[in-house]
Amino acid sequence: MNRLLASIKKEFLVLVRDWAGLGLIFLMPVVLVLVMTLIQDASFRLMDESRITLLYLDEDQDTLGIRVKQGLEKAGYFEIVTSPGTGKLDEKTV
Repeated sequence: MNRLLASIKKEFLVLVRDWAGLGLIFLMPVVLVLVMTLIQDASFRLMDESRITLLYLDEDQDTLGIRVKQGLEKAGYFEIVTSPGTGKLDEKTV
């Protein structure tokens, strides 16, 4: 037990005397958080700028299908197509 306490005391004294090492211990996680935040922000911006075209066919016109369509429209990431061009969307066209 004395060896463990002596080893802990020795490492603590080395760490307290090493100001550069102590600074790095606290600086490196801050830099990591900042870099990861910037990377994720850039990827979310790209995702907001692009929209995914989605063919949506709801043959029964039930409440579940209507809610799914409303949810997709509300998300804002999808461009919902229910009728391509002049014709009506059916199973064969999809």
